[in-house]
Amino acid sequence: MYFFQTLSLLALWACYGPAATTTPAQLPSQVTPVSARAMMTPAQPPSQVTPVSVHAMTTPAQPALQVTRVSAQSLTGVPVVIDGDTVRVAGKLVRLNGVDAEEIGHFGQPDEPHGHAARAALQAIIGIGAEVHCRLNNETAYRRAVGICFNRQGQDVGAELIRHGHALDCGRYSGGRYRSLEPDGARATLIQKPYCGQ
Repeated sequence: MYFFQTLSLLALWACYGPAATTTPAQLPSQVTPVSARAMMTPAQPPSQVTPVSVHAMTTPAQPALQVTRVSAQSLTGVPVVIDGDTVRVAGKLVRLNGVDAEEIGHFGQPDEPHGHAARAALQAIIGIGAEVHCRLNNETAYRRAVGICFNRQGQDVGAELIRHGHALDCGRYSGGRYRSLEPDGARATLIQKPYCGQ
């Protein structure tokens, strides 16, 4: 049997060359292997929507005067009196801390009854062409720095405005330091801002 097998192989060799004796196991595979990773659907690009936390989506309750922190400083200069509780010093708006004066109409709002009188009184307390020195308290209210301003005589101009009956103590922000300066009947005459408290 072995003899005949040998003869068969020699005959094949003679007719077809060495390729005829190559067993199927020796033939190189014609299929290029493909990894499982390459066959998978490509990963989708990440979502372009930035995740927003529930906290970020919740609008926080704002305090009455929208108070925020700023750096401490002081300002000195000849002011422009905007109304009874606001002056512009060295180009910066300053809200007089703890002073509640009636408003002059802004943005289409009507004047309050004593708004112009309060502004005129504050201008008289400061003086025409006179400087004030304002000590700011690290807060802002409606984009205005907040502080206490002093005239050239060293008087707290907000305190003097209240003393003369043109404004009220805003206890929420003054801590009540001006309340004793209010003349009798001032609270019956002037409008008190709701956020100032009683």
